Amino acid sequence: LGMTDNTTEGPARVLSLLSLVAITFFCVAGGPYGIEPAVSAAPPLYVLLGFLVVPWFWGLPMALVTAELSCAMPQDGGCVVWAKRASGDFLAWQVGYYSWISSMVDITVYPILFSQYLFNMISGAPDPTSLTTWSAQVAMVVVVVILNIWGVELVGLASNIFGIIILIPFLALIGVAIFTSQVHPGVWVEHKWSTTDSFSSYNWTLLLSTIIWSFSGWDSVGQLAGEVKDPAKAYPKGMMITMAIVTTGYIFPLLVGMSIDPNFSVWDVGHFSTVGQLASGRWLGLMISIGGLASAIGLFNCLSCSAARNLFVMSSCGYFPPIFARILPSRKTPFLAIIFNGVIVAALLRLPFDSLLELDVVLYSLVLIIDYCVWAALRARQPLLPRPYTVPGGRFAYLWIGPPIGLALFNMVMAGNFTKLYALAAVV
Repeated sequence: LGMTDNTTEGPARVLSLLSLVAITFFCVAGGPYGIEPAVSAAPPLYVLLGFLVVPWFWGLPMALVTAELSCAMPQDGGCVVWAKRASGDFLAWQVGYYSWISSMVDITVYPILFSQYLFNMISGAPDPTSLTTWSAQVAMVVVVVILNIWGVELVGLASNIFGIIILIPFLALIGVAIFTSQVHPGVWVEHKWSTTDSFSSYNWTLLLSTIIWSFSGWDSVGQLAGEVKDPAKAYPKGMMITMAIVTTGYIFPLLVGMSIDPNFSVWDVGHFSTVGQLASGRWLGLMISIGGLASAIGLFNCLSCSAARNLFVMSSCGYFPPIFARILPSRKTPFLAIIFNGVIVAALLRLPFDSLLELDVVLYSLVLIIDYCVWAALRARQPLLPRPYTVPGGRFAYLWIGPPIGLALFNMVMAGNFTKLYALAAVV
């Protein structure tokens, strides 16, 4: 890999299959929080079909590619290691830098969501420009930075705990809905809001972008391949288990939620808390809101862990200043990379939330396309590279990457002009 003298000993392999599943869950989903706008975009039948069908053409291909490449090259660094093996330093630097920029924009979203859930519970909608809001966001960043410095094993343990906190309120919601006869299957097959609706009157862009965002992030887990126990077995199993958890974790809350509140036009981010109140009163709404806090922290925690490994390996390869490749001897973690990323996020918190989301989608789409091209190049140029796991399909396996590349290009084309300029400025 070409590491500098600062990294004679890297992080230890401490992540079990369970911890890998928990971290992957938070890198990709973190629960059904944030998918609510899809319900207001189109009638229930199309929403449910979208969450059942689109993942096969967007999330699953990257999960499979990540499993194959992480098993073949079980080192920290993910896309940097893969691109270096496929095409050398220049492409490795490019994709590593783009991935790092994309990660910084992406993880900045979650402290903002955390403050929204927190202040909605306490005093109503937060003022995004106030010092109090920013202080709450920075406090969350500091806590997560400390967790990450302590070690990836603690990140995995915390992810398991956060996952339980998220799971309990939605199990309660589903149970309450079933036992109080609030589930109405007839709602699920509605394909029109009214008799005057036309197919073109629905917000297909919002529906598709929400689903794509909800099944993104699989490649982030490749950054931790050097810290996973028995990666050849853990990655294929972990990807498939997480895909099943994520999909069911979206579908069942949607089925119940749309039955309880069929006023679909009012569905927006955080609406599951309202659904909980409608189902069984304030206690359930409050539980779901607490789960939202856990989701935001868990997402930021795991994605910060992944982003730090990206910066660490970039520095180890000489693409970034070597200071970020230093390991804290007592914890075996890239502590300066973790701290630096936290500082960057604290600065980005002042940017508008909507702008961050759109920029995130464009930058991630660029990284995704390069990742798929790297995988295809390795398949073609290095067929003898030992691969304990391979994407199924044999010589036809390349067909897996066509749909996600097409969707990624669609995301980039549909972005606003200012977002395209910001993205260009970020990567140049």
